[in-house]
Amino acid sequence: MVSPKEEGGMGFQDLRGFNIALLGKQLWNLVKCPDSLIARILKAKYHKRSSILDASMGYRPSFVWRSIMSAQELINKGVRWRIGNGVNVRIWGDRWIPTLPGQFVPTAPMGLPVEANVCELVDPDTNQWDIPLLESCFTRDTVEAISQIPLRGNEEVDTIMWHNNKEGNYSVREGYKEWSCAFKEQHGVVGFGEESVWKKLWSLQVPPKVRQFMWRFGREILPTGVIVSERNPRWGDRCPFCDQVETQVHLFSECQWASRICRQFEVVGCFARRGSGSCYEWFKSMAESEDEASLESWCVLLWYLWKERNAHMFNGAKLPEEEIPVRTKYFLMDYKQHQHREEVIPTPVVRNGWRKPTMGRWSVCTDAGVLPTGDTGLGVVIRDADAKFKYAAAKNIAGKWSSEEVEALAMEMGVQLAYQFQVQEVMLESDCLSVIK
Repeated sequence: MVSPKEEGGMGFQDLRGFNIALLGKQLWNLVKCPDSLIARILKAKYHKRSSILDASMGYRPSFVWRSIMSAQELINKGVRWRIGNGVNVRIWGDRWIPTLPGQFVPTAPMGLPVEANVCELVDPDTNQWDIPLLESCFTRDTVEAISQIPLRGNEEVDTIMWHNNKEGNYSVREGYKEWSCAFKEQHGVVGFGEESVWKKLWSLQVPPKVRQFMWRFGREILPTGVIVSERNPRWGDRCPFCDQVETQVHLFSECQWASRICRQFEVVGCFARRGSGSCYEWFKSMAESEDEASLESWCVLLWYLWKERNAHMFNGAKLPEEEIPVRTKYFLMDYKQHQHREEVIPTPVVRNGWRKPTMGRWSVCTDAGVLPTGDTGLGVVIRDADAKFKYAAAKNIAGKWSSEEVEALAMEMGVQLAYQFQVQEVMLESDCLSVIK
Protein backbone atom coordinates (compact mmCIF):
# COMPACT_ATOMS: atom_id res chain seq x y z
CA MET A 1 0.00 0.00 0.00
CA VAL A 2 2.80 2.44 0.85
CA SER A 3 4.81 1.70 -2.30
CA PRO A 4 4.53 4.21 -5.17
CA LYS A 5 1.83 3.49 -7.72
CA GLU A 6 4.37 2.76 -10.44
CA GLU A 7 5.86 0.02 -8.24
CA GLY A 8 2.57 -1.76 -7.66
CA GLY A 9 1.43 0.08 -4.53
CA MET A 10 -1.27 2.64 -3.81
CA GLY A 11 1.03 5.57 -3.08
CA PHE A 12 0.08 5.96 0.58
CA GLN A 13 2.76 7.30 2.89
CA ASP A 14 4.27 5.19 5.63
CA LEU A 15 3.21 6.89 8.88
CA ARG A 16 6.50 6.19 10.66
CA GLY A 17 8.56 7.53 7.76
CA PHE A 18 6.29 10.54 7.33
CA ASN A 19 6.58 11.31 11.04
CA ILE A 20 10.38 11.18 10.81
CA ALA A 21 10.26 13.48 7.78
CA LEU A 22 8.15 15.97 9.78
CA LEU A 23 10.60 15.79 12.68
CA GLY A 24 13.36 16.32 10.15
CA LYS A 25 11.82 19.70 9.35
CA GLN A 26 12.11 20.68 13.02
CA LEU A 27 15.73 19.54 13.11
CA TRP A 28 16.45 21.42 9.90
CA ASN A 29 15.04 24.62 11.42
CA LEU A 30 17.39 24.18 14.38
CA VAL A 31 20.33 23.73 11.99
CA LYS A 32 19.47 26.82 9.92
CA CYS A 33 18.51 29.01 12.91
CA PRO A 34 21.15 28.24 15.57
CA ASP A 35 20.48 31.55 17.35
CA SER A 36 16.81 30.84 18.01
CA LEU A 37 15.76 30.41 21.64
CA ILE A 38 14.93 26.70 21.40
CA ALA A 39 18.18 25.97 19.53
CA ARG A 40 20.24 27.69 22.24
CA ILE A 41 18.39 25.87 25.02
CA LEU A 42 18.91 22.46 23.41
CA LYS A 43 22.57 23.22 22.70
CA ALA A 44 23.21 24.25 26.31
CA LYS A 45 21.61 21.06 27.61
CA TYR A 46 22.58 18.36 25.10
CA HIS A 47 25.42 19.34 22.74
CA LYS A 48 27.58 22.12 24.15
CA ARG A 49 30.74 21.14 22.23
CA SER A 50 29.32 19.84 18.95
CA SER A 51 26.80 20.69 16.28
CA ILE A 52 23.29 19.31 16.50
CA LEU A 53 23.99 17.00 13.56
CA ASP A 54 26.83 15.36 15.54
CA ALA A 55 25.02 15.36 18.90
CA SER A 56 24.27 12.20 20.86
CA MET A 57 21.12 11.27 22.74
CA GLY A 58 22.68 12.17 26.08
CA TYR A 59 21.70 11.25 29.62
CA ARG A 60 17.98 11.09 30.45
CA PRO A 61 16.84 12.95 27.31
CA SER A 62 13.45 14.57 27.15
CA PHE A 63 10.73 13.34 24.81
CA VAL A 64 11.28 16.40 22.60
CA TRP A 65 15.01 15.73 22.26
CA ARG A 66 14.51 12.01 21.60
CA SER A 67 11.97 12.86 18.91
CA ILE A 68 14.30 15.35 17.22
CA MET A 69 17.22 12.90 17.39
CA SER A 70 15.13 10.25 15.61
CA ALA A 71 15.44 12.41 12.46
CA GLN A 72 19.18 13.02 12.80
CA GLU A 73 20.19 10.06 10.61
CA LEU A 74 17.78 11.19 7.88
CA ILE A 75 19.12 14.75 7.83
CA ASN A 76 22.76 13.62 7.90
CA LYS A 77 22.14 11.50 4.80
CA GLY A 78 20.77 14.41 2.80
CA VAL A 79 22.83 17.45 3.79
CA ARG A 80 25.86 18.77 1.99
CA TRP A 81 27.98 21.87 2.33
CA ARG A 82 28.26 24.68 -0.19
CA ILE A 83 31.81 25.92 0.09
CA GLY A 84 32.35 29.59 0.88
CA ASN A 85 35.57 30.22 2.77
CA GLY A 86 35.85 26.58 3.87
CA VAL A 87 36.40 27.41 7.54
CA ASN A 88 33.47 25.39 8.92
CA VAL A 89 33.69 22.31 6.69
CA ARG A 90 35.83 19.29 7.56
CA ILE A 91 37.73 17.69 4.68
CA TRP A 92 37.08 14.20 5.98
CA GLY A 93 33.66 13.47 7.41
CA ASP A 94 31.53 16.24 5.88
CA ARG A 95 29.68 16.01 2.56
CA TRP A 96 30.94 18.82 0.36
CA ILE A 97 31.94 17.38 -3.06
CA PRO A 98 28.71 17.19 -5.12
CA THR A 99 30.09 15.12 -8.02
CA LEU A 100 31.52 12.24 -5.94
CA PRO A 101 29.49 9.25 -4.69
CA GLY A 102 28.28 10.07 -1.20
CA GLN A 103 29.59 13.64 -1.73
CA PHE A 104 32.51 13.11 0.67
CA VAL A 105 36.23 12.35 0.26
CA PRO A 106 36.49 8.57 -0.22
CA THR A 107 40.16 8.20 0.74
CA ALA A 108 41.80 8.09 4.17
CA PRO A 109 43.54 11.25 5.48
CA MET A 110 46.96 11.78 3.87
CA GLY A 111 49.32 14.69 4.43
CA LEU A 112 46.83 16.68 6.50
CA PRO A 113 45.36 16.27 10.01
CA VAL A 114 42.14 14.27 10.34
CA GLU A 115 40.27 17.34 11.62
CA ALA A 116 41.59 19.64 8.87
CA ASN A 117 39.12 22.03 7.27
CA VAL A 118 38.55 22.77 3.60
CA CYS A 119 40.09 26.23 3.91
CA GLU A 120 43.51 24.56 4.22
CA LEU A 121 43.18 23.36 0.61
CA VAL A 122 42.87 26.94 -0.72
CA ASP A 123 45.85 29.05 -1.78
CA PRO A 124 45.49 32.25 0.30
CA ASP A 125 47.33 34.36 -2.31
CA THR A 126 45.16 33.51 -5.32
CA ASN A 127 42.02 32.42 -3.45
CA GLN A 128 41.92 29.34 -5.72
CA TRP A 129 42.40 25.65 -5.03
CA ASP A 130 45.98 24.66 -4.18
CA ILE A 131 46.33 22.08 -6.96
CA PRO A 132 49.80 20.75 -5.92
CA LEU A 133 48.49 20.16 -2.38
CA LEU A 134 45.36 18.46 -3.72
CA GLU A 135 47.44 16.15 -5.92
CA SER A 136 49.60 15.15 -2.97
CA CYS A 137 46.62 14.28 -0.74
CA PHE A 138 43.93 12.83 -3.01
CA THR A 139 43.38 10.58 -6.00
CA ARG A 140 43.10 11.99 -9.53
CA ASP A 141 39.28 11.67 -9.60
CA THR A 142 38.96 13.44 -6.26
CA VAL A 143 41.30 16.25 -7.36
CA GLU A 144 39.25 16.78 -10.51
CA ALA A 145 35.99 16.84 -8.53
CA ILE A 146 37.35 19.32 -5.97
CA SER A 147 38.86 21.63 -8.60
CA GLN A 148 35.42 21.99 -10.24
CA ILE A 149 33.93 23.46 -7.05
CA PRO A 150 33.81 27.26 -7.46
CA LEU A 151 35.25 29.49 -4.74
CA ARG A 152 33.66 32.84 -3.88
CA GLY A 153 36.24 34.42 -1.59
CA ASN A 154 36.92 34.80 2.10
CA GLU A 155 33.81 36.88 2.73
CA GLU A 156 31.44 34.08 1.67
CA VAL A 157 30.54 31.78 4.56
CA ASP A 158 29.97 28.05 4.20
CA THR A 159 26.31 27.11 3.79
CA ILE A 160 24.63 23.86 4.69
CA MET A 161 22.17 22.70 2.03
CA TRP A 162 19.75 19.87 1.27
CA HIS A 163 21.15 17.95 -1.68
CA ASN A 164 17.91 17.23 -3.59
CA ASN A 165 16.51 20.74 -3.65
CA LYS A 166 17.40 23.53 -6.07
CA GLU A 167 17.23 26.18 -3.38
CA GLY A 168 19.03 23.92 -0.91
CA ASN A 169 16.11 23.88 1.53
CA TYR A 170 14.79 20.77 3.23
CA SER A 171 11.15 19.87 2.66
CA VAL A 172 9.02 17.13 4.21
CA ARG A 173 8.40 15.70 0.76
CA GLU A 174 12.11 15.40 -0.03
CA GLY A 175 12.77 14.02 3.44
CA TYR A 176 10.15 11.32 3.01
CA LYS A 177 11.64 10.34 -0.35
CA GLU A 178 15.07 10.03 1.27
CA TRP A 179 13.68 7.91 4.10
CA SER A 180 11.72 5.70 1.70
CA CYS A 181 14.78 4.99 -0.48
CA ALA A 182 16.88 4.14 2.59
CA PHE A 183 14.14 1.88 3.99
CA LYS A 184 13.82 -0.05 0.71
CA GLU A 185 17.58 -0.47 0.43
CA GLN A 186 17.91 -1.62 4.03
CA HIS A 187 15.03 -4.12 3.95
CA GLY A 188 15.37 -5.26 0.33
CA VAL A 189 11.92 -4.02 -0.67
CA VAL A 190 11.25 -4.39 -4.40
CA GLY A 191 8.29 -3.36 -6.49
CA PHE A 192 5.60 -5.72 -7.74
CA GLY A 193 5.47 -6.08 -11.50
CA GLU A 194 6.72 -3.74 -14.20
CA GLU A 195 6.57 0.03 -13.88
CA SER A 196 5.15 0.51 -17.39
CA VAL A 197 2.22 -1.82 -16.65
CA TRP A 198 1.17 0.05 -13.51
CA LYS A 199 1.58 3.42 -15.22
CA LYS A 200 -0.71 2.15 -17.95
CA LEU A 201 -3.30 1.16 -15.34
CA TRP A 202 -3.32 4.46 -13.47
CA SER A 203 -3.50 6.46 -16.72
CA LEU A 204 -6.69 4.74 -17.94
CA GLN A 205 -9.63 7.11 -18.53
CA VAL A 206 -12.07 5.15 -16.37
CA PRO A 207 -13.72 6.00 -13.02
CA PRO A 208 -11.29 5.93 -10.06
CA LYS A 209 -13.18 3.04 -8.47
CA VAL A 210 -12.51 0.96 -11.59
CA ARG A 211 -8.78 1.74 -11.45
CA GLN A 212 -8.69 0.80 -7.77
CA PHE A 213 -10.56 -2.41 -8.55
CA MET A 214 -8.07 -3.27 -11.30
CA TRP A 215 -5.18 -2.63 -8.91
CA ARG A 216 -6.65 -5.22 -6.54
CA PHE A 217 -7.28 -7.47 -9.54
CA GLY A 218 -3.62 -7.22 -10.59
CA ARG A 219 -2.40 -7.85 -7.05
CA GLU A 220 -4.92 -10.73 -6.74
CA ILE A 221 -6.28 -9.53 -3.41
CA LEU A 222 -9.99 -9.33 -4.24
CA PRO A 223 -12.01 -10.98 -1.41
CA THR A 224 -13.04 -14.06 -3.37
CA GLY A 225 -14.25 -17.25 -1.67
CA VAL A 226 -10.78 -18.74 -1.21
CA ILE A 227 -9.33 -15.61 0.42
CA VAL A 228 -12.35 -14.98 2.68
CA SER A 229 -12.53 -18.63 3.81
CA GLU A 230 -8.90 -18.50 4.90
CA ARG A 231 -9.86 -15.83 7.44
CA ASN A 232 -13.32 -17.16 8.31
CA PRO A 233 -14.01 -20.78 7.26
CA ARG A 234 -17.75 -20.36 7.93
CA TRP A 235 -18.12 -18.30 4.76
CA GLY A 236 -17.10 -21.15 2.48
CA ASP A 237 -14.98 -20.97 -0.66
CA ARG A 238 -17.57 -21.81 -3.33
CA CYS A 239 -18.52 -19.78 -6.39
CA PRO A 240 -22.12 -18.46 -6.10
CA PHE A 241 -22.78 -19.32 -9.77
CA CYS A 242 -21.28 -22.79 -10.35
CA ASP A 243 -20.38 -24.06 -6.86
CA GLN A 244 -16.72 -24.54 -7.81
CA VAL A 245 -13.79 -23.29 -5.69
CA GLU A 246 -13.86 -19.54 -6.21
CA THR A 247 -10.42 -18.17 -6.95
CA GLN A 248 -9.93 -14.87 -8.73
CA VAL A 249 -8.88 -16.63 -11.93
CA HIS A 250 -11.92 -18.91 -11.75
CA LEU A 251 -14.40 -16.07 -11.24
CA PHE A 252 -13.28 -13.96 -14.21
CA SER A 253 -12.26 -16.59 -16.75
CA GLU A 254 -13.19 -20.17 -15.80
CA CYS A 255 -16.71 -19.71 -14.42
CA GLN A 256 -19.34 -20.49 -17.07
CA TRP A 257 -21.39 -17.46 -16.04
CA ALA A 258 -18.49 -15.06 -16.71
CA SER A 259 -17.48 -16.92 -19.87
CA ARG A 260 -20.93 -16.60 -21.42
CA ILE A 261 -21.06 -12.87 -20.69
CA CYS A 262 -17.59 -12.14 -22.04
CA ARG A 263 -18.22 -14.01 -25.29
CA GLN A 264 -20.72 -11.25 -26.08
CA PHE A 265 -18.10 -8.60 -25.41
CA GLU A 266 -16.37 -6.54 -28.08
CA VAL A 267 -12.78 -7.39 -27.03
CA VAL A 268 -12.47 -10.71 -28.82
CA GLY A 269 -9.73 -12.99 -27.53
CA CYS A 270 -9.39 -11.43 -24.07
CA PHE A 271 -9.60 -14.90 -22.50
CA ALA A 272 -7.08 -16.42 -24.88
CA ARG A 273 -4.53 -13.86 -23.71
CA ARG A 274 -4.82 -14.97 -20.10
CA GLY A 275 -3.04 -18.25 -20.79
CA SER A 276 -2.12 -20.09 -17.62
CA GLY A 277 -0.60 -17.11 -15.84
CA SER A 278 -1.76 -14.91 -12.99
CA CYS A 279 -4.26 -12.07 -13.20
CA TYR A 280 -1.34 -9.63 -13.31
CA GLU A 281 0.08 -11.41 -16.35
CA TRP A 282 -3.38 -11.34 -17.90
CA PHE A 283 -3.66 -7.58 -17.44
CA LYS A 284 -0.10 -7.10 -18.71
CA SER A 285 -0.89 -9.07 -21.86
CA MET A 286 -4.02 -7.02 -22.47
CA ALA A 287 -2.17 -3.74 -21.85
CA GLU A 288 0.53 -4.66 -24.37
CA SER A 289 -1.76 -5.99 -27.10
CA GLU A 290 -4.96 -3.93 -26.97
CA ASP A 291 -5.54 -0.28 -27.75
CA GLU A 292 -6.52 2.04 -24.93
CA ALA A 293 -10.26 2.05 -25.70
CA SER A 294 -10.48 -1.76 -25.72
CA LEU A 295 -8.44 -2.01 -22.52
CA GLU A 296 -10.71 0.49 -20.76
CA SER A 297 -13.82 -1.40 -21.86
CA TRP A 298 -12.36 -4.69 -20.65
CA CYS A 299 -11.49 -3.20 -17.24
CA VAL A 300 -15.01 -1.82 -16.82
CA LEU A 301 -16.46 -5.21 -17.78
CA LEU A 302 -14.40 -6.98 -15.09
CA TRP A 303 -15.53 -4.38 -12.56
CA TYR A 304 -19.16 -4.94 -13.60
CA LEU A 305 -18.75 -8.72 -13.24
CA TRP A 306 -17.43 -8.21 -9.71
CA LYS A 307 -20.29 -5.81 -8.93
CA GLU A 308 -22.92 -8.30 -10.17
CA ARG A 309 -21.24 -11.17 -8.31
CA ASN A 310 -21.55 -9.23 -5.03
CA ALA A 311 -25.17 -8.22 -5.78
CA HIS A 312 -26.09 -11.85 -6.44
CA MET A 313 -24.20 -13.20 -3.43
CA PHE A 314 -25.44 -10.72 -0.82
CA ASN A 315 -28.78 -9.50 -2.21
CA GLY A 316 -29.91 -12.39 -4.40
CA ALA A 317 -30.17 -10.06 -7.43
CA LYS A 318 -29.15 -11.24 -10.87
CA LEU A 319 -29.24 -9.32 -14.15
CA PRO A 320 -29.82 -11.10 -17.47
CA GLU A 321 -26.44 -12.11 -18.88
CA GLU A 322 -26.97 -10.32 -22.20
CA GLU A 323 -27.63 -7.03 -20.39
CA ILE A 324 -24.28 -6.77 -18.59
CA PRO A 325 -22.10 -6.01 -21.70
CA VAL A 326 -24.65 -3.37 -22.76
CA ARG A 327 -24.61 -1.72 -19.32
CA THR A 328 -20.81 -1.82 -19.37
CA LYS A 329 -20.73 0.02 -22.67
CA TYR A 330 -23.16 2.76 -21.59
CA PHE A 331 -21.53 3.13 -18.18
CA LEU A 332 -18.17 3.93 -19.78
CA MET A 333 -19.79 6.12 -22.43
CA ASP A 334 -21.62 8.22 -19.82
CA TYR A 335 -18.42 8.64 -17.81
CA LYS A 336 -16.42 9.86 -20.79
CA GLN A 337 -19.17 12.29 -21.81
CA HIS A 338 -19.24 13.86 -18.36
CA GLN A 339 -15.44 14.07 -18.32
CA HIS A 340 -15.33 15.88 -21.65
CA ARG A 341 -14.15 19.47 -21.47
CA GLU A 342 -14.32 22.02 -24.20
CA GLU A 343 -10.94 22.60 -25.73
CA VAL A 344 -9.46 25.91 -24.69
CA ILE A 345 -7.76 27.71 -27.55
CA PRO A 346 -4.63 29.36 -26.13
CA THR A 347 -4.24 33.06 -26.75
CA PRO A 348 -1.17 33.71 -28.89
CA VAL A 349 1.58 35.42 -26.95
CA VAL A 350 2.68 38.68 -28.47
CA ARG A 351 6.41 39.10 -27.93
CA ASN A 352 7.47 42.70 -27.84
CA GLY A 353 11.03 43.90 -28.09
CA TRP A 354 12.93 45.50 -25.25
CA ARG A 355 11.20 48.54 -23.80
CA LYS A 356 12.83 51.25 -21.77
CA PRO A 357 12.02 51.38 -18.04
CA THR A 358 9.39 53.75 -16.70
CA MET A 359 9.43 56.45 -14.02
CA GLY A 360 13.03 57.51 -14.58
CA ARG A 361 14.63 54.20 -13.68
CA TRP A 362 17.75 52.83 -15.32
CA SER A 363 17.82 49.38 -16.87
CA VAL A 364 20.38 46.77 -15.77
CA CYS A 365 20.34 43.81 -18.20
CA THR A 366 22.30 40.72 -17.17
CA ASP A 367 23.06 37.37 -18.75
CA ALA A 368 25.42 34.42 -18.38
CA GLY A 369 26.60 31.51 -20.50
CA VAL A 370 29.10 28.69 -20.73
CA LEU A 371 32.13 29.47 -22.92
CA PRO A 372 33.80 26.96 -25.30
CA THR A 373 36.75 26.77 -22.87
CA GLY A 374 34.47 25.38 -20.16
CA ASP A 375 34.56 28.61 -18.14
CA THR A 376 31.48 30.71 -17.47
CA GLY A 377 30.98 34.21 -18.84
CA LEU A 378 28.98 36.98 -17.14
CA GLY A 379 27.74 40.12 -18.88
CA VAL A 380 26.01 43.35 -17.82
CA VAL A 381 24.62 46.28 -19.85
CA ILE A 382 23.26 49.44 -18.20
CA ARG A 383 21.01 51.93 -20.00
CA ASP A 384 19.65 55.19 -18.66
CA ALA A 385 15.99 56.24 -18.48
CA ASP A 386 16.11 57.30 -22.17
CA ALA A 387 17.39 53.85 -23.19
CA LYS A 388 20.83 55.24 -24.02
CA PHE A 389 23.82 52.99 -23.41
CA LYS A 390 25.86 53.98 -20.36
CA TYR A 391 27.99 51.16 -18.96
CA ALA A 392 28.86 47.53 -19.69
CA ALA A 393 31.01 44.85 -18.10
CA ALA A 394 31.96 41.22 -18.70
CA LYS A 395 34.16 38.68 -16.98
CA ASN A 396 34.98 34.98 -16.91
CA ILE A 397 34.77 32.79 -13.80
CA ALA A 398 36.20 29.32 -13.33
CA GLY A 399 34.46 26.34 -11.78
CA LYS A 400 31.40 24.23 -12.43
CA TRP A 401 28.20 26.20 -11.78
CA SER A 402 24.54 25.47 -12.33
CA SER A 403 22.57 27.66 -14.76
CA GLU A 404 20.65 29.31 -11.90
CA GLU A 405 23.88 30.07 -10.02
CA VAL A 406 25.59 31.82 -12.95
CA GLU A 407 22.47 33.83 -13.72
CA ALA A 408 22.34 34.91 -10.07
CA LEU A 409 26.05 35.84 -10.21
CA ALA A 410 25.38 37.94 -13.30
CA MET A 411 22.60 39.79 -11.49
CA GLU A 412 24.88 40.33 -8.50
CA MET A 413 27.52 41.73 -10.84
CA GLY A 414 24.91 44.08 -12.32
CA VAL A 415 23.93 45.40 -8.89
CA GLN A 416 27.59 45.96 -7.99
CA LEU A 417 28.22 47.83 -11.24
CA ALA A 418 25.18 50.06 -10.69
CA TYR A 419 26.33 50.77 -7.13
CA GLN A 420 29.85 51.56 -8.37
CA PHE A 421 28.52 54.27 -10.69
CA GLN A 422 26.03 55.51 -8.06
CA VAL A 423 22.91 54.66 -10.04
CA GLN A 424 20.02 55.24 -7.64
CA GLU A 425 16.93 53.55 -9.12
CA VAL A 426 17.32 50.54 -11.38
CA MET A 427 15.24 47.80 -12.93
CA LEU A 428 17.01 44.43 -13.06
CA GLU A 429 16.34 42.34 -16.16
CA SER A 430 17.27 38.69 -16.75
CA ASP A 431 16.04 35.76 -18.85
CA CYS A 432 16.16 33.31 -15.91
CA LEU A 433 12.68 33.20 -14.37
CA SER A 434 13.65 30.98 -11.42
CA VAL A 435 16.29 33.47 -10.24
CA ILE A 436 13.95 36.45 -10.62
CA LYS A 437 11.31 34.71 -8.50
